[in-house]
Amino acid sequence: FSTLAKAEYCNGNLKEVEKCLDEIFDQNLPFKEKADAYIVKINSFFFLKGEHFNAIDVGLEALSQLGVKFPKKISKLVHAREIVKTKYMLKGLCIMSLSDHFTMVDENRLIAMNIMEKLQAITYASNQALFVLITLKMVQWSVSYGVSKYSSMAFACYGILLCSGMGDVAEGIKFGKVSMSLLER
Repeated sequence: FSTLAKAEYCNGNLKEVEKCLDEIFDQNLPFKEKADAYIVKINSFFFLKGEHFNAIDVGLEALSQLGVKFPKKISKLVHAREIVKTKYMLKGLCIMSLSDHFTMVDENRLIAMNIMEKLQAITYASNQALFVLITLKMVQWSVSYGVSKYSSMAFACYGILLCSGMGDVAEGIKFGKVSMSLLER
C-alpha cells in the first residue's frame, strides 16, 4: 500500500492517498514499515493540501514513535542549550573532516533523519524555532552516530544558522562546503 500511496500522491489523487494511508495505519505493523507512509502523509499535507502545521504535526508524531521528541513550547533557553550542546560536540573536530566521517547505520535513526529533513523544509518558513531545533538535532546525530544522505541538508542549514543568526560567516561557509562534499560522496 505504501507504493500505491506514493503513486497516488505523485498523481495528485488526494482521496486515494488517504485511503491507502488509512489502510497502512490501521494495520499492526512495525514502525519501519509505516515510515514511507508517514513521509507520504507529511508531503500530501504540505504539497497537496497546503497545510503546513498539519504536516508538522504528522512529522512530530512519527518522530515521537521513534523516541525523538521536541518541546511544544520552544524558548530562547532551549535554543541556547541546544546551540551550546552542538558547539561542544563540534569542538576540536576538523569541520571539513565531517565529509569523511563514518556512516550512520542505525535504521531507526536514518528513518528519523529522513523525517526531520522533510520537516526542515516545512519549518523553515512556518516555524523557525522548530527549524533551529531540528537542524541542531540532525547535526548532533551526524557527529555522534555518523553521516547519512540527510546530513548534507543538516550541515547546509546549520551553515545558514551560523551565518545569519550567530554571525559566524566563516564557520557557516565551512559547513556549506561540507554539505556540498557530502552530496558528491
